[in-house]
Amino acid sequence: MHEGANVEAARRDLVELMTVGHELTVGMYSVPFEFSFAFPPAGTRFDPSRMVSHDPVVKGDPLALQRAGVMVRVGVSPVSLKRELGSAASVPQTVHYAKVLLKA
Repeated sequence: MHEGANVEAARRDLVELMTVGHELTVGMYSVPFEFSFAFPPAGTRFDPSRMVSHDPVVKGDPLALQRAGVMVRVGVSPVSLKRELGSAASVPQTVHYAKVLLKA
């Protein structure tokens, strides 16, 4: 660590991150749901029902981008899905949209 770094503050921050992560995990596994996370692969078609464009160059209406056949260049964050366990006909619900950069 470089000189002047506040080691104690860094330790507290790390402990807080670990604590919040563990609490989130316990909450996720304490309910009858299955959670999944997936990054959209490069080269797949843009899907506004699961993705949000954060591209500074390729802009426009999400449905128009989809109709134009715009492709994902890179997934910045994963799509988060939730599915109810115990139901054979359970359809996954999008909890958080994937953030993507696009190529036209």
